[in-house]
Amino acid sequence: GADKMILLSQRDPRWANIKLGTSNVTIGGYGCTITCLSMLFGVTPDETNRRMIKAQAFSQGNLVIWAKVPLAFPEWAFVKRVNFYDNNDVKANVPCLVEVDFDGTPRTDDRHWVIFIGNRELLDPWTGTPRPTSAYVKFEDSLKGYAIYKKKR
Repeated sequence: GADKMILLSQRDPRWANIKLGTSNVTIGGYGCTITCLSMLFGVTPDETNRRMIKAQAFSQGNLVIWAKVPLAFPEWAFVKRVNFYDNNDVKANVPCLVEVDFDGTPRTDDRHWVIFIGNRELLDPWTGTPRPTSAYVKFEDSLKGYAIYKKKR
């Protein structure tokens, strides 16, 4: 569970300057999704990046193809990616990747991925720290969606 999860920051100097996928942006700037996946899967973001490039699990250079992630991590199954927020489903599936509004204002569409771990806590790949879920729940629609992976038994 979340107790065993290693906290990771996308801005860690060990991988922050590595190109995300096959694009020109970096893990440090745009690697929140793969950093969340890394925390979930128990590997480093540079390793996730390498495995996903090899598995061709990125579209447009740096966007995660959710259903292809298990090609890079065969011990994990993709359950679903949902484009709205359902608290009961997320609570039933923690640790769960959740898509949030990064700056807490509805005026800008800046998406960010974190991991909800239960007890109103999340792991934030931007800071590399646990934070209260209230850090990102600033307005009614600040939770944008979620993605669920389950370890195969």
